[in-house]
Amino acid sequence: MGGYWYKLDSCYRNKRRWICARGCAARIHTSAQIIYNERGYPKMVLNGYYFRPHNAYRNQPKMLWYCGARNKYQCPAIIRTYKGEVVVVENTHNHKS
Repeated sequence: MGGYWYKLDSCYRNKRRWICARGCAARIHTSAQIIYNERGYPKMVLNGYYFRPHNAYRNQPKMLWYCGARNKYQCPAIIRTYKGEVVVVENTHNHKS
């Protein structure tokens, strides 16, 4: 986020606390939720942004999620999950939610 790397520090239900990967005092908090459309297709909501799964990784323990505005704005933001848990948040959004 913001061009900086964070690593997962702690988890509680669907909330995550991340610390700066370089060791500074920066911290961020996220809350992810997976929702499904009427056809059963999953979307993840994280901090007001929607993400869609990469089809090659769908229904696998490790999943890659792209920003829902990837095609419209060429947004580079991605999320990686393992067994439904967010493990990596990379890049920042280049648009408003």
